[in-house]
Amino acid sequence: MIISGNTFRSVLRENRFSADFGLSFDSCTGVCDIGFSGQNKTYKISFVSGKILDNEKRYCGSYLPDNQININTNFSGTAYDYSINGDLIVKSGAKDDFYAERFFVNLTGCVLDSSIQIKSEKPSLTLSTNQTFITGSYITGTLSSNSASGVKIFSGSFDSDSTFSFYSIPTQLVKASSSQQVLIQQNYPALGDFISDYTLSTSAGDYDNQLRVTGVDVPFINYIFSVDEGSDTLNSITQETFTSGVSKVGSLVLNYGYETNRSELVPASLPISISLTYFSGITGYMGMVSDVTITSGGNGYLSTPTVIFSGGGASVAASGQALLGVDSITYDSVVDVDMSYFGSGYTSAPTIIFSGGTGILNNFNPSLASGIATTSFYTKSVTGFFNLSTGIGTNLINYRDNAFTSGSAGYVKTGVSIYDSSSISVLVTYDTKFDEEPLVAKLTLSGINNNIIERYITGVK
Repeated sequence: MIISGNTFRSVLRENRFSADFGLSFDSCTGVCDIGFSGQNKTYKISFVSGKILDNEKRYCGSYLPDNQININTNFSGTAYDYSINGDLIVKSGAKDDFYAERFFVNLTGCVLDSSIQIKSEKPSLTLSTNQTFITGSYITGTLSSNSASGVKIFSGSFDSDSTFSFYSIPTQLVKASSSQQVLIQQNYPALGDFISDYTLSTSAGDYDNQLRVTGVDVPFINYIFSVDEGSDTLNSITQETFTSGVSKVGSLVLNYGYETNRSELVPASLPISISLTYFSGITGYMGMVSDVTITSGGNGYLSTPTVIFSGGGASVAASGQALLGVDSITYDSVVDVDMSYFGSGYTSAPTIIFSGGTGILNNFNPSLASGIATTSFYTKSVTGFFNLSTGIGTNLINYRDNAFTSGSAGYVKTGVSIYDSSSISVLVTYDTKFDEEPLVAKLTLSGINNNIIERYITGVK
């Protein structure tokens, strides 16, 4: 394999590896690092201008252009060894203990002709399912492994003539300590006994096995609890705005219902709970500068003065930039202050001081500008800034107006049911103020059979 730049590949996440490298460089002028990385740590052997350096940066050999170097290396935990051209160089070197996730070659200034073999013990991976399933519904399986570090599942596929396919594959590592769930669907519902071959592609290689199940027609009821595709606009609330005193709106549509093959299983009602509660962020009494009114623009300014916000008990002072006029009358006077930060923690209005910038201009005696700070005080809370409305169609119930609150923690309404499959509209608003501190609320939609959907909504100005 010819390598002329940087390259890497994913490997089984493990802290025990052995590798055989056959390496030939076209010159001795370049630099090359070969090794393993993971958890922000590395184990590598370096080739620098004809010299070989081990993981502890010790000189351990030399190489010539177009001459093959054979290196065997093993590492386990905090120890490693390696041999060069059959000679054992280090038997027990010291290294960081980490789980390797990638094999890499970082190469500059030369071309590498290589043969590389990486070896580790392949862990077990087993898919377990019930022997029977309800035809037309998902088959729930459990993936388990004897790997302590975990196996990453990339994809799964059944043979082309199979009636089954994988509906969902776990994204988390399958470990000895944590099995993961997989869902299998039957593409063409049918009854009877089935044997289907499948392949799981993983970080440890491919696993081939068979699914043996029996499809049965028995009474069933499935509950539908999902967000209507394309309806979720709650992220629009997170977008920042430079305007205070406006309401930002986000919404979603919840599909809530059921499917069953028996009329006697039709539920009398579908209980539902929808809440919007405090999750994180700044709350409490807020005081800040919302504007500066110029009472006197002064005159004789040769450059814009510095604006100082003095006093007022702020925990973080406000800041802004003075603006001079642009016409023949106000060009040497302050006409406005452009606020860059409104400050926080004010208990009273600060004093405005304009410092510097004046001089002798057109034989006028310079005079200082002055201004008055306008402050804004309010208590920040979830129920004061967020609001929640829910209902069917356009008939929405406003939780704030109906006092569906739990103290200042948020909006909670329980003990509600619907009596048929419905699309439920959920509307969230956030009223902006002068502060720029984020406030995060948790939207929870829960229904029958432990169905739950959660969204985290960040309110910012």
